[in-house]
Amino acid sequence: MLFMKTILLLFLCIAFLSSCGDSTLTKPENINPTVYFPLKVGNTWTYYFMKDKVPIEAFTIMVTSTEVIKGQTYFVLYRSPRYENFSPEYLRVENDKVYKFEDDKESLYIDFVNQNKDCGNVDTTMDSIDTKLGTLHNVKYVSFPGSGSDAAPYNSYAPNIGLIATGYEGPSYYLWYAKIDGKIYQ
Repeated sequence: MLFMKTILLLFLCIAFLSSCGDSTLTKPENINPTVYFPLKVGNTWTYYFMKDKVPIEAFTIMVTSTEVIKGQTYFVLYRSPRYENFSPEYLRVENDKVYKFEDDKESLYIDFVNQNKDCGNVDTTMDSIDTKLGTLHNVKYVSFPGSGSDAAPYNSYAPNIGLIATGYEGPSYYLWYAKIDGKIYQ
């Protein structure tokens, strides 16, 4: 099943993010999650939902503030336009993990090193891929627990940029613009 998941991820990357050229996949290694999850007040990412490789709807995620909840400091992320069912996200990075606070409890969102199958974990690393933002290196594919099918959800993270694409059975979205630590990616 892991082989099928890897093949599906590779196919989706090729189909939606342009081409992979001479890229090779490597196994996960020790990862500093702050490089792949650059949470800082003022950072923004604009994504487009895609249909038949055509952008159809945009939304922006922005880090607006920090908030201390139960003794932990979380970054507060808002989405614009705000849909009725979207409330702020509360995320924090510690060691090799990303935590999420929701429903009055903290849960492990992504484990970048230990391959915890109860949360997001790094399946593979793409040495380089071509995207709308240019060629990106060391892109991490993070898979999430799914229904047990080969089409489990995944996210792709690029160093110093963060989330660049999602893929799963529902609509996928792709990064179109980002402002990270004052640097513009478009």
